[in-house]
Amino acid sequence: MTTQPAWLGGLQWRLLGPYRGGRATAVAGHPTDRMTFYFGGSGGGIWKTDDGGHLWTPIADDYLQTAPVGAIAVAPSAPHILYVGMGENVVVQFHSGGDGVYRSGDSGKTWQHIGLAETHTIGRIRVHPTDPNRVYVAALGRRFGTNPERGVYRTTDGGQTWEQVLFRSDKAGAIDITLDEHNPNILYAAFWEQLIQPWNYTSGGPDSAIYRSLDGGDTWEDISHNVGLPRGLLGKIGIAASPAKPGRLWALIEAEEGGIYRSDDYGASWTWLCAERNFMVRARFSICIVADPQDASTVYVASRKLWKSTDGGRTFGQLNVPYVDQHDFWVDPQDTSRVILGDDGGASVSFDAGRSWSTLLNQPTAEIYRVTTDNHFPYRVYGSQQDNSTLALPHRSERGALAMQESYDIGGGESGYIAVRPDDPNIVYSSDLPGLGITRYDHRNFQLREIGPWGEPGAWDKVELRYRFNWCVPVKLSPHDPNILYSAAQYVFRTTNEGQSWDIISPDLTTADPSKMMITGGPVQFEDALAYAYPSISSVAESPAERGVIWVGTDDGLIQVTRDDGATWTNVTPPDCPAWSTVRMEPSRFAPGKAYAVATNVRMDDFRPHLFKTEDYGATWTPITAGIPDYDFTRIIREDVERPGLLYAGTERGVWCSLDDGASWFALKLNLPAVVVYDLCVKEDDVIIATHGRSMWSLDNISALRTLTPETLKQAVHLFPVQPVTRITREVYKLDSLLSLYTAYVAPNPPNGAIVDYYLRETPAGDVQIELINAAGEVVQQFTSQPPPEAAPRPVGALAYKLAGGSRLRGKIRGEEVLGLKWGALTLPPEPAAQVPTQPGINRFVVPITAPGAEITPGLQGWVTPAALVPGTYTIRLTVGAQVYAAPLVIEKDPRVNTSVAEYQAQYDLLIRIRDRVNDLHRAIARLYRLRTQLEDRARYFASNSELDLRCGALIAALTAIENQLIQPDLNENSGELDGTHFPDRVDGKLQALSYQVARSDNAPTQQAFDLWNVLEAQVSVQEARFERLITSELAMFNALCREQDYPIVRL
Repeated sequence: MTTQPAWLGGLQWRLLGPYRGGRATAVAGHPTDRMTFYFGGSGGGIWKTDDGGHLWTPIADDYLQTAPVGAIAVAPSAPHILYVGMGENVVVQFHSGGDGVYRSGDSGKTWQHIGLAETHTIGRIRVHPTDPNRVYVAALGRRFGTNPERGVYRTTDGGQTWEQVLFRSDKAGAIDITLDEHNPNILYAAFWEQLIQPWNYTSGGPDSAIYRSLDGGDTWEDISHNVGLPRGLLGKIGIAASPAKPGRLWALIEAEEGGIYRSDDYGASWTWLCAERNFMVRARFSICIVADPQDASTVYVASRKLWKSTDGGRTFGQLNVPYVDQHDFWVDPQDTSRVILGDDGGASVSFDAGRSWSTLLNQPTAEIYRVTTDNHFPYRVYGSQQDNSTLALPHRSERGALAMQESYDIGGGESGYIAVRPDDPNIVYSSDLPGLGITRYDHRNFQLREIGPWGEPGAWDKVELRYRFNWCVPVKLSPHDPNILYSAAQYVFRTTNEGQSWDIISPDLTTADPSKMMITGGPVQFEDALAYAYPSISSVAESPAERGVIWVGTDDGLIQVTRDDGATWTNVTPPDCPAWSTVRMEPSRFAPGKAYAVATNVRMDDFRPHLFKTEDYGATWTPITAGIPDYDFTRIIREDVERPGLLYAGTERGVWCSLDDGASWFALKLNLPAVVVYDLCVKEDDVIIATHGRSMWSLDNISALRTLTPETLKQAVHLFPVQPVTRITREVYKLDSLLSLYTAYVAPNPPNGAIVDYYLRETPAGDVQIELINAAGEVVQQFTSQPPPEAAPRPVGALAYKLAGGSRLRGKIRGEEVLGLKWGALTLPPEPAAQVPTQPGINRFVVPITAPGAEITPGLQGWVTPAALVPGTYTIRLTVGAQVYAAPLVIEKDPRVNTSVAEYQAQYDLLIRIRDRVNDLHRAIARLYRLRTQLEDRARYFASNSELDLRCGALIAALTAIENQLIQPDLNENSGELDGTHFPDRVDGKLQALSYQVARSDNAPTQQAFDLWNVLEAQVSVQEARFERLITSELAMFNALCREQDYPIVRL
């Protein structure tokens, strides 16, 4: 569990995207609800769709303590019961594992952790077909070392208790398990011996095996050497019992004589059917075999591609798939055309046996290695996505939401570092996979140029390589000169001409241990299993505080530094830095000689955090991990760009923060799910993180963290500095493009307005107010902590519909609840009035940088674009009881426009005049309605064609004529969005339209806007004068006649 201070409460992480799927390692479908499916991400948690894969929702973020998912099982006899095993079953070097099994008894609404935390990696879960409490778990165990918590586990009480019913060794665990649905006491389990080390990856060994149980798991028999199975060592094995034929069993075996094997006698004997090598390409990465539930001759193989055989496994054809590297596949037992596939691009659903698939661009589960930003306005965020490409996307969008349509790739590769020139954000340098180089991308012309120091791909024998490049090839610009670019293999490279040529400025800075530069893989298959050369340099960075001081971290546990621009180097590795760990450096920007280091040692089966600090160029080091749990190992450390001693660390389970230069740490989890954080950066007032399974997130506006001190927490109330806010007109008014109608797969923009953070030691007894005050001392906006009165539903009509990017709007059409934004008679629930929060700790409130809008009269469609405030200096005033606190607020103009203050003021003044005139108009209409209602009531008592009847009718007609000049009575809260096309606008509608025209850009109003204002204002004045004359003349005479005839008068 993480330790997060209660006072952090008001801060929130914001998803940036991309909505582009990452690896889905486990999939399952509901057996009877055709539209419901589940998937588990390699680092993204548990997801559910109830609409056939159109929208996916994370369903366990509030419960999971780890992110990687290995297995999902839906109980066939009680599909509201789900079991999920944690720890990615696609065994790679980049995740550490999970924490056992979770169970849901309500289709994923709530979850309970039910044990097996030390199993680390779960390959498969099988649930008894008629007893949802009888469950079998195939536990692989630790991938980087040995442990006894491996093998097959069984529960008969829904996970309350577990029994390890099969154990082979502490270095081999169960990777797959299947049961015979005709006799569920018959079970088969596949064991896999494997080990990951920094320099090698082995798959297979004497403990890889196949077991069978005939008594529900009480006893087991090793059938690995039964007749027909391959001789020699076995590697990874997938196994599947046919639901369509008792006794039929399929196996996909990594071996010298590997391929597809079938048994028709419960595993007693086997036939080798197919030796297709494509099924075993990177077997350690993906081996999955699935028996068709209806046709005993049909079997599927999920590996690099998806394959299907309909002749009993002798020949296979390739099926259409949406992406590469398939990891799991589920087929509906009742309808085999209904399937779900998990691959490196996410999860996809098909209802036509794979001829077409649901999109992968609706899952924000990307696994991002590196993140950086540029100096564009608004700034862009860059990341490199595992199994995909690099990409750039805006930190905020003027199209209402962050969508994939605004992202683009910038060269490089899936694991690369990215560096953007600070003096020209159109130029981006990105590293590709090891040996494939570095690219220079120019966003002006979309040109990609290869500029890497050496373009030789990886070799079979690493000793043969001229340069040994890391999986994440470092690329770093000098903070002192944007023309200097660094990269590294075992040497440090430097170019001053954008890669036209490179200089080597260091000796080999690794251990260069030849015993670690081996042919990788084995013992079953030797291959380039690591996909990079070991050992190598994992990070290089020049000190921002001192030119020529360059720090290097290696992936074999070393730290090297030069203080003379590369002429000489010194090994300054801390004594406590673990050997063979991957080290990344963060030089301080505030002090020469100061640097931070993070050592990630998980590949040596070490899950502890390792963080170090030096203030003397590495002569001495201090460990700085106090507060971070021993199981939450660190991957990155970053220093804040404004406050010395404010640090951020990315770990296997989230983000941590230190306010005291690493002396102590606290969790910065907030609303972030449990997730692997690979990288992070600080840009302006935001912290951006790259997660390995949940895309990228931003902690917007960290001014509270930058100014927080222990003394702050002792105060009853503290108002933090209010950061300047840029007036971006499209965002102020949420002038979305129709992007949010085109797709629901979008991430939100940051808050629109001034972010006000304040600390309350405890909830105040009285009211809390926040006011925005202009330079003249006038209150422009005022908000309170008092509950607002219940608002009426908001109409959605002509010129008044709201586009909310990515949100699900609920409304009523002819009295029926519907989901989504619909065309027609739609009424949205009222937007709650902004209420000032008063929770103990840090609270956040967003003050709009507009003047209040027009008053809305019930029954009318009144709507006016509020006036955005003129750039300048304002004051935020916080009142708590009798205490008043104030902070300046600067509203800055958009740096992309040349509008003067006078032009902004002219725009503001006209919008205020329009608003006030509409308010006058609506107040007049309200009076008119009250008067007409009384007249209509009186008319019931007058004799037909009497003088009173005639006068009353004339008054009603005159009032209606005025109404028809001022408003369009046929447009009201029951009108549809396009009903305005059937009825002509009146003065109020034209004023509303004029306000939008004036407000939509950063410009002074046009002359024709002023001219139209004068015309409309004159029309309002004419009708107001007509109304006043009617009251003082005709109504007065009518009331006099009523008195004469003893009728009640009409009162205003």
